[in-house]
Amino acid sequence: MLRYDLKFIDGEAEPNTYKIIFLIAKDNGEALQIHGAKALLALRVSTQVPMSYAYYTSGKTRVLKVGPGSVPVRFIHVNPMILQHRRIIVEAALSAAWFEGKTRFNVKTAKKIQDALTDEQFDTLLKSDMPKWMREAFVKSLAF
Repeated sequence: MLRYDLKFIDGEAEPNTYKIIFLIAKDNGEALQIHGAKALLALRVSTQVPMSYAYYTSGKTRVLKVGPGSVPVRFIHVNPMILQHRRIIVEAALSAAWFEGKTRFNVKTAKKIQDALTDEQFDTLLKSDMPKWMREAFVKSLAF
């Protein structure tokens, strides 16, 4: 079992779970993105609050117990298409759309995501690599 000596990170006695998660990802050379459910909440498309920690990763799928109280955190390996924009809101928008999936993602949801982004961010999103069903919804959202 891998253990980190975390008592001196940012001068804190007990760093929060978020900092530990990103430290683990950095040490493993992994890209990390918030889970689609959390992205929907962050973009104000949904009001449902995820009850557990989950992150999309370029690394392997696994569950680790992290931080104070050994909180279980799921790392879920995903298609690199979801991780193409590092730590910017556009990546969260892609993550949210992927989470909704082909059957639930529609023009109404795309419009809510578009409204959460600046014009420049939305242009970056449209230039991203994405499946046809996702692109069609985003392009149709421009008409609203």
